[in-house]
Amino acid sequence: MKFKELKVWNQAKEFTKKAYELTETFPKEEQYEMVRSIRRAAIKSPGNIAKAVNGISDDELIYYLGMARKNQAEIASHLELSFELGYMDEKAHEAIVAELDSCQRLTYGFMRYYKNKKNDDAEKDDSTVKLTTKTSKKKEVEVKKEIAA
Repeated sequence: MKFKELKVWNQAKEFTKKAYELTETFPKEEQYEMVRSIRRAAIKSPGNIAKAVNGISDDELIYYLGMARKNQAEIASHLELSFELGYMDEKAHEAIVAELDSCQRLTYGFMRYYKNKKNDDAEKDDSTVKLTTKTSKKKEVEVKKEIAA
């Protein structure tokens, strides 16, 4: 699977562009603090999604999707503070928060899908081990019976 084909990555990328546009309007004194923090976390979100998809295992995929979710939570916190400090109006705040919320839900859904898949795979592995164990015991019992006879 290629990350560029995923809706979750594309939505995170589009959000990043909107975050850049929004932060261009922030006060100049915030260029090295709030703006930089929002942009850094926004860039990392689609980056971590891409890392997740190109990982080796489901564990790695889940880890990087978790990192993307943490980046998104950081952005949400910074956006809320930026709004309270008056760096954006209510309309802009509602629009960007709705966009971020959509990204967060999509990322969480993607992550939940792979967690469930991993759990399903683990259950299948457990049942295989149990069957093997039962089979081994049966053979062991049959072997002991033959020796005793």
